[in-house]
Amino acid sequence: MLASTPSQNIEIGALFRWPYGEFLVRSPKSEERLPLDPNMVIRASPQGQHRTREDVLVRLPSLRESKWKVRVLQRWVGRVEQVSADRFFAVLSDATSSRNPQEQVELDLNEVSESDLSLLAQGATFYWSIGYRDTPGGQRERISTLRFARQPRLSKAEVNRIFEQADHVAALLESD
Repeated sequence: MLASTPSQNIEIGALFRWPYGEFLVRSPKSEERLPLDPNMVIRASPQGQHRTREDVLVRLPSLRESKWKVRVLQRWVGRVEQVSADRFFAVLSDATSSRNPQEQVELDLNEVSESDLSLLAQGATFYWSIGYRDTPGGQRERISTLRFARQPRLSKAEVNRIFEQADHVAALLESD
């Protein structure tokens, strides 16, 4: 989605999935914003020769086509038990081999990306993966990635309201 105001130009890129690949929306390369309507006629003039009209939809290569290769060695699903000033404690379940017992770990807050810090709280679910990333130049890097689940947190009142609605619908269905 692109947005601009007369006083300031604000560009917003959006990445979204489609069954046949991923797409990124971008703005035209012109300083002036052109209408996004592809059917609109733009008249050429010597003053307007610098204007360009490019598709604002760019197809991103799929991971299968990427020259960067990632090989996951180990995956866990974690639940945060306690958060302190510079670290957090969690219980991990092995997602690579479910036969392994749960483990308790202590992780540094620096391991959490800035965009996920707001999600770090007692009871939060996260995914931890460790693996190799091979670059197009042939270098191998060991990587560790923490991603926190972005699930809505419902209050007890919201949960109770949802159950009341479900009971109401069930009663309506059973009344026939």
